[in-house]
Amino acid sequence: MRLIRLATFAKPARAGERVGDDAHAQGRYAKDVDPRFTTFLTDTLPYLSFNEAMAFYSEYVPTLTPSELALLGCNDRFFLLTGLCNRVDMIHPWIYDRSREVEADPDNYLDLWARGHGKSSNISFAGCIQEVLCNPEICIGIFSNTKDIAKPFFS
Repeated sequence: MRLIRLATFAKPARAGERVGDDAHAQGRYAKDVDPRFTTFLTDTLPYLSFNEAMAFYSEYVPTLTPSELALLGCNDRFFLLTGLCNRVDMIHPWIYDRSREVEADPDNYLDLWARGHGKSSNISFAGCIQEVLCNPEICIGIFSNTKDIAKPFFS
């Protein structure tokens, strides 16, 4: 059964495993990281409001080690998109909420968001990068019916 996820302004419900709980990502990135940080990533960060998350990013991200940054990217799609990929145009509370919503339950949905609201950036772009970070052996195919729309994803 396919479900349709309509973009709403309600706070998303959290469910499922975090991406960073993947055995590959944990073994590669979490081995040199304080266990309290990994607990924070899985138990606290997903539930922070936009303002709380932005305060965390501005205060703690500059002090993180490369392993901690990699683990944060595996667990936080919004940070991966806006911080590591430098998509500052995506820094918005609505985009933040959609990132959390997609992270909580990424599969088997038809995402019906308005044009220009970050579907491709959040799901196709950041989602694929996050999957590869967590599992470098994965193969991903991106298909498009329109060459002009697909081309920017590869440049």
